[in-house]
Amino acid sequence: MCNSAALTASKTQQLVGGYDAIVLELATILQNLSAQQATACNSEATAVPERTSVPSGILVQGASGTGKTHLVQTVVEKSRVPFRYLDAPAIFQTNAGDSEQFLSTVFAPLRSRGPSVLILDNFDALCPRTLQPSELVRRVFSRLLALIDEQHTSASKLRVLVIGLTNIPTGLPLSITRSGRLEKVYTLQLTRAQQRLKVLCILTDHSTAKQAILLKIASLTHGFTPADLQNLAMNVTKSLITRVHTANQSTAERQMDYDHNISLADFEASLRVVKPSGLAEFNNKIPAVDFNDIYGLDTIIEQLKNALIRPFEHPKVYQQLGIQPPAGLLLHGPPGVGKTMMCSAIATASRLNCILIEGSQIRSKYVGESEKMIAQLFAQARQNAPCLLVIDQLDILAPRRGTSQTSENTSERIVTSFLTEMDGFNTDHNVTQRNVLLIATSNRPHAIDPALLRPGRFDEHLHIPLPSHQQRLSITQGLMKRMPLALDEQYVESLVARTANCSSADLVNLFQEAALISLRVDITHTKITQEHVEQALALQVNPIKLV
Repeated sequence: MCNSAALTASKTQQLVGGYDAIVLELATILQNLSAQQATACNSEATAVPERTSVPSGILVQGASGTGKTHLVQTVVEKSRVPFRYLDAPAIFQTNAGDSEQFLSTVFAPLRSRGPSVLILDNFDALCPRTLQPSELVRRVFSRLLALIDEQHTSASKLRVLVIGLTNIPTGLPLSITRSGRLEKVYTLQLTRAQQRLKVLCILTDHSTAKQAILLKIASLTHGFTPADLQNLAMNVTKSLITRVHTANQSTAERQMDYDHNISLADFEASLRVVKPSGLAEFNNKIPAVDFNDIYGLDTIIEQLKNALIRPFEHPKVYQQLGIQPPAGLLLHGPPGVGKTMMCSAIATASRLNCILIEGSQIRSKYVGESEKMIAQLFAQARQNAPCLLVIDQLDILAPRRGTSQTSENTSERIVTSFLTEMDGFNTDHNVTQRNVLLIATSNRPHAIDPALLRPGRFDEHLHIPLPSHQQRLSITQGLMKRMPLALDEQYVESLVARTANCSSADLVNLFQEAALISLRVDITHTKITQEHVEQALALQVNPIKLV
């Protein structure tokens, strides 16, 4: 029997990658269920495992695209156990009483066939998930529980194994997952590179992608579901077809390219387009910024690399030295000094999944919505770990408690919720190797609730001041490489000296305005001159404070 379960698992693993342990467990459960069926048909059959070897029910949960339906259906089909697949919302009927009757008629033929499996997709639709669910949902849910419980009162071992599938596990009533019902819970998530490698090997022809390339890509696809990996493989294939067909080659040469020429560069190019679907809910467009695009902040950049990036890249070295990475990092300074741009550069350098959200986006006028969004934000970061979670304008999201002027105490509730999530997030992971890097920015650090700034939360603070003379010179020289600025060295020194109160954003806006002025004068201009810069200084909507 064990060999049969292993064979079923092996056949399934050839079609479903990354969940070997779960597949083997399910195959064993279904094999034991088959033994009950054999006993029902043959009274002289050998003894079957105790009833406890088959759970009363199973709940398979995971985000959309994790392969719940594909995995369960494949294992059940390979095990040859009678089954029925049903999308749970299809149970609901128009007329009163018809929904409960329909559910009963689903169970009846399965019971008559002996031990069988009922797969209920979108299982959460049958469960009351609010304080005041509809009468229809309550009746259907009660009938479902009754049908499951009836099996325990029957002397016969003939039964229906209910397997519920859901991508919304939070909020399901505890009564459905207690002992005797859907007591066995599996969570599908590709947390390890080896899991993603197995999925990639199934999705790609072994002759077209070398194992070393797939292993590298598996290490770069944190938070990807099997569906995301499938999208990635399809994108790579389309790129390869386009490249091969644009080349002047014979049919044989094209086939050789298909078989051997998928490169790491093909996958890396597709990774810039295909992102984890789990980030879609908080998917702000993050600028493709490199540290080389940031001028004059070399010291700050080095501090950030030491605090955030290197502990992630070399965890064992930091563990051996007993160095703990910060629980959270706060970048603060005046507007326009490059705090948010620095966060984008960290995301690029670390190659982590990144969630960037502004504090104002989380605040809601509806009671409880802000706290719910904070919980979802941290849940998404954990689900897509390793992940960089960036909260812009933390002072707007979490101001000092006691300063709220509303009767609902919105700010106090938000801060409390944020503290709870941060503390839970920090205890979820080994402190010497965090899977979520938390960064916040603020123009007004004094306005942030002090509880967030203590050790164990945002315990490292980096101040980015207005640029110094040398930093403004570096910024100007960097911009001169990117823009056709025809400025002599003496004028540049003079301009840098006159802009002592300017931020890096002020300087960028100044030169962009100068470029527009040059085009207004003559659309064929290819250079930005000193005169254009001087006119831009005079036309600033928010005048730069010159010295």
